Amino acid sequence: MAIAPELVSPDAANGGAQSRSLRLRQTATVLLLFGGYGALYFCRADLSVATPLLVDELGKHGVSHGDAIIRIGSIASFGVFAYALGKLFLGGLGDFWGGRVSFLIGLVGATGFTLMFASGLSVPLFTMAWIGNRLTQSLSWAGLIKVSSKWFDYSSYGMIIGILSISYLVGDAAARQWMGMLIAHGFGWRTLFYFAAAVVGLFLTVNFLFLRESRLDTGFIEAKPNPLNLFAGSESRPKNLPSCCCRCSAAAHFWWFASCLWAAR
Repeated sequence: MAIAPELVSPDAANGGAQSRSLRLRQTATVLLLFGGYGALYFCRADLSVATPLLVDELGKHGVSHGDAIIRIGSIASFGVFAYALGKLFLGGLGDFWGGRVSFLIGLVGATGFTLMFASGLSVPLFTMAWIGNRLTQSLSWAGLIKVSSKWFDYSSYGMIIGILSISYLVGDAAARQWMGMLIAHGFGWRTLFYFAAAVVGLFLTVNFLFLRESRLDTGFIEAKPNPLNLFAGSESRPKNLPSCCCRCSAAAHFWWFASCLWAAR
């Protein structure tokens, strides 16, 4: 006896289609963040890869080999210091203007300051450009975390951040490989910096056009935050730093965590 096919309700069919659409948008978001953050390492690896060429270039302008190495080392050190300060004091700005803006600022800064570096030939200009490059890039990781938390439920945070955290390894390896090929073909240090800026500029354009702050912006339901999150019940951003600190200080598990840190010091 023939069995009648099981009927699927329109609501179930629409729910399945929306779920597939959400998965596609989530995948696209991960690819945008992964590619954008990995591209930033083209504008970090360029200095170390180009150092021998820069030493030779400075030598042509009267700077001794030893002094040139020291100056380039100082430039790199100032950049690391600026990056650390940016992580500490600028990372939280994404709580006020959104993670997408912070992520894009990192891409814009990396592109602009790398072009600035390539356009000059003086140690002070190199230093200012490198500090600006690393300082603006310091916003990108916080922006990446902010955006990904708005696209995925809290139960997926570990897996998604695990995937995104290897973007810098892929980006750094790709940058050094491509820049090594350029040097092998006889290109100079300026070409390496222009190439790095072009790569980041490409991902800046793609992210500017297609990256969205959260899945609410594309018509999907809000991602589920961790119920222990102090701001889980509200999508609104803290009005200012004191209001954020007051919310934290009023939570019992905040003080429990702080006491654990104090005991482990």
